[in-house]
Amino acid sequence: HELGVVMHLTATQALRDVVTLKPQWLINSLSKVIRDGRIHVLEMDSIEKAGLRKDVTKLFQHALASRDLLEYWWGKKNIEFLLDLMRQALLLSDWEFGSEKLYLIPSLAPHGSGRERTLSGNIRIPENGSVGATCIFDFSSSYLPIGVFQRLVCICVSHSGRISGSEEPILYNKWSRIRFGKKNVIYLEERDASKILLTVAKEKSASSTFVAILSMLRKINQDVMSQGLTWDVKFEMKKTEIESNNGVSKQKRSNVRTELVSYKEAKMQNLKPWFGEVDFQRSNVSDRDVHSDVDISLFLRNLEN
Repeated sequence: HELGVVMHLTATQALRDVVTLKPQWLINSLSKVIRDGRIHVLEMDSIEKAGLRKDVTKLFQHALASRDLLEYWWGKKNIEFLLDLMRQALLLSDWEFGSEKLYLIPSLAPHGSGRERTLSGNIRIPENGSVGATCIFDFSSSYLPIGVFQRLVCICVSHSGRISGSEEPILYNKWSRIRFGKKNVIYLEERDASKILLTVAKEKSASSTFVAILSMLRKINQDVMSQGLTWDVKFEMKKTEIESNNGVSKQKRSNVRTELVSYKEAKMQNLKPWFGEVDFQRSNVSDRDVHSDVDISLFLRNLEN
């Protein structure tokens, strides 16, 4: 009102059908979900009467919101609009792992680095994130805003849920293990509040996975950050030192050095496994698909191809 601006989102039918004249209503609605359960007091008496205590526990312990809980807070009339709004803002993704209708709120993912259980606690998987090829998205030349990593996880989980063979991801506030199908396992980690590390377990999947993650970061930059994000890409390259023993070369497997190679150098060298398998200029995600107010489902659909 003070700026004289009306924003009308048109990416989905639910968004096109609603024009919000009171921004505070939006803030109040979203803050019912995106909140610190340890600080903000909930009206547990009414929640218990509605039979939603377990739903609240699941939300604040495992970052998974039930549809019943969201309808209780938002009302049936508004739920489709608010769900699409949060999807488009990359604050929520549909949870496609299990029979219950749930929604992931990545900003509520538990803190810690246990890396051994899924959000629902169903299975235990040992950590092996050090295996594979690693690249670094380095934001230290500017800054890495709070919420960018969680939005990247949000898109990754949505992408994972659309691919046959994907298993339930392991998610923490700064670390995630996600499958893109049965064989492609990736690890994401936010480090030093300035870097996002991507590790791809199987090197043959590194090139296509890198293109997908790069497209996701571009989508976040366009939709949420108004093109304000800048980053450098660096690739880890492991070198095994070789010494001569009586004229015979012998590898010292215990002495492996890791060097960082810039994106420019890596591309010039056609550095494996990141380059050579995918044509970076012919990604299925077009510039139009990355533009803001384009349905996130269209973006995800093109990532699958």
